[in-house]
Amino acid sequence: MKDLNPTMLAQRDLERALVRAAEGYYSSEAAVRLLIDHGFWLRRKDFVRAAVDAWADDDKIVGAAIAWDRVPGLQLPASGSEIRILDIATSIAGANGVDLREALSGLDATNVRLVLRSIALAAGHRDLAVTL
Repeated sequence: MKDLNPTMLAQRDLERALVRAAEGYYSSEAAVRLLIDHGFWLRRKDFVRAAVDAWADDDKIVGAAIAWDRVPGLQLPASGSEIRILDIATSIAGANGVDLREALSGLDATNVRLVLRSIALAAGHRDLAVTL
């Protein structure tokens, strides 16, 4: 196996590799899916370069993972809601604690729905429908 530069992966390949590596670990999968569904952080090369590891076997992508422990120290420009989503995902993954009262304030209905779906998945409820 060899390390890959995750910024060189096509967006869909990166997302699939992240989900594949996190499947079966509810909190990790929920955090990854929150970032995928939100659609901001995994499209940023600076974030991917700093926080994602990817590996291959014979040039075939085997997997990718977010190094959640590296995320809290990142200083990347983003809007308040984008930072809140990242903080919540990082907390769900277990790499930091987040004050939900603070993190949820100011999120619009779309982002609240994403967070609620992520919390349900982290609790093992794949079939729980979240509508607002």
